[in-house]
Amino acid sequence: MNTFIKNTRVIILLLVLLGVITCIYIIIKKQENKIISPEVILEYDIKKNIIIPVIIKNKEYRFLVDTGASVNIINEKNAADISTSLSFSDLHSSYQNFFSNIKSTTGIIEKDKYNFLKPHPFFIGTQEIRDEDVWLSMDLSLFSQAMGVDIDGIIGIETFRKFSWQIDNVKKRLTVTKDAPSTRNYQTCDGYRDMLNSMPTIWFKYNNIDNIAFMIDTGADEGSISNDLIHYLKNKSHLQPVNGQARMNASGVTSDYSSFILRGLIYNGMPVDEIKVDESKNQEYTMGMSFLSRFDRYAFIPSRMMFCYDASSIQQKYIPPVRNLSIRYIDKHIELFYNTDVNLIDTGLNNGDVILNVNGQKYAPEQIDDLRKVLADTPKGSLEMTIQRGTQKLAMQI
Repeated sequence: MNTFIKNTRVIILLLVLLGVITCIYIIIKKQENKIISPEVILEYDIKKNIIIPVIIKNKEYRFLVDTGASVNIINEKNAADISTSLSFSDLHSSYQNFFSNIKSTTGIIEKDKYNFLKPHPFFIGTQEIRDEDVWLSMDLSLFSQAMGVDIDGIIGIETFRKFSWQIDNVKKRLTVTKDAPSTRNYQTCDGYRDMLNSMPTIWFKYNNIDNIAFMIDTGADEGSISNDLIHYLKNKSHLQPVNGQARMNASGVTSDYSSFILRGLIYNGMPVDEIKVDESKNQEYTMGMSFLSRFDRYAFIPSRMMFCYDASSIQQKYIPPVRNLSIRYIDKHIELFYNTDVNLIDTGLNNGDVILNVNGQKYAPEQIDDLRKVLADTPKGSLEMTIQRGTQKLAMQI
C-alpha cells in the first residue's frame, strides 16, 4: 500500500513538473516569436521632404534631414544664437582634409559660403545628441525658398546614422526609433553600403550590367547621373533630354545643367521604368526623394545597414509638364522667380509676380509643391491665376 502511494505521488509530481516545463516552453517560444517594439523617439507628419523639429537651448527649430550633408548645418542667421565659431585650424586633420573641398551635385561649394561651428547638445524628439565634432553654418535661404518653410538647419549623415528612420508615404508619417525595427515589419529588406562622409548606397541593374551604385540623397528631389553615362547613352533610347527648372541648393541657383528621363533601371528585381535625373558635375550617381516616394513604406536602419520597404511596384512613367514655371517662397508668400525667358514666353507672367490664387484656390507657403504640380500639369488655356505685380492685381489665363 505504501509503495502504491509513493508511486502515485511520484507520478503526480512528474505530471506537475511536465506541466510547468510545458508552460515555460510555451512562454519562451512566444517571447522568441514576439516582435519587440523599438523605442520611438519621434513621430511626425511630413510632406514631400523630411523636415523635423529639433530642440536646441530649449528652442524649437525646423531641420531638413539630408543624407547628402556630411555633418549638421545651421542656417547662418541662427548660428550666433545656437553656437560659437571654430577656426579651420581648430579642426582635426581628417576634417581639414575633407572640408578643404566640399562638393554638391552642381559643383564645388566655395569656402566663403560656409563657416565652422562648435556643436551644441540638441534633441531630436526625446533623444539628446551631444557627441559631435563639428557643424557648419551656411546661408540656407535657398532651401527655404524651394520648400515653402523656413529651414533653420540640416541634419546630416553623421546624426542620421544614430537612429532608424521609417517613412510611411501613404500616411505621410515619419517614425524615428532609437533601436532597429524588426525586418519582419517589411516585405523586403536589402543591404546598403555606408562609409565616412558618404551617403547610403544601393545597387541597380541596367541592361545586363549588375551593381550600378547610386547614393541616396534625401535632401534632393531628383537624382543625378555622371557625364560619362550621359555621353554613353546620348544617342540611345534609354536617355531622353527634357526641359528643367532652375535648381536651388547649397552652392546657389543654377540653370547651367541638363535634365533627362532615364529608362531601364531595375532595383532589386523591380523595374523603375522612367525616372527624371539631372546632370552631375561631380560624376556622381544619386537618387532623391522622387525615387523614395515610389515605395508605400520604407526604412533606413543604419545599425544593420539595411534598407527595408513595402511596395508592390516602383514602376512609373514620366509625364511631361505642360509648362515649366519656377516659384519660390519668400517674405511669407509664393512668387514666380528664377524663370528663363523661354519658360515665361506666351504666359504674360514676370519673375517677381506674387501668386495670390490659382484656379480659385489660395496656396499656403507649405503647399508650394502642390502648387508646382498645378502650374505644371493644368491643361493649356485652363490655368487661371490672380497675381500681384507691384500695386496691380491682375487676372491671368494661361
